[in-house]
Amino acid sequence: MARVTWRQALRWRWRRQLLHRDRAVPAPVAKAVSRTSGWISPVLVADGAVVGTWEHRLADGLLTVTVVPFAPIEKSVRAGAGASAARYADLLGADGAAVRFAA
Repeated sequence: MARVTWRQALRWRWRRQLLHRDRAVPAPVAKAVSRTSGWISPVLVADGAVVGTWEHRLADGLLTVTVVPFAPIEKSVRAGAGASAARYADLLGADGAAVRFAA
């Protein structure tokens, strides 16, 4: 059996990671996820794929999470986003959380 060099193994690993990124982050939305200077936007993931980005604002004890979906979002994903926002609010010490979905 032939030995694999570290360079071959590294090339294989990078190829595999790039292929996974292509599946998880579709090309049309890649710029919304991977922004300038290497900044990665917070993302909403459903079934192993990135389905939107989000940002948060904490004011007067209320955490507001705004989700920018890339396509229509199913009710179950919306409910999951709400549950995740509530956990995030607890982490930040907020009194409550609200999720809004941008059009």
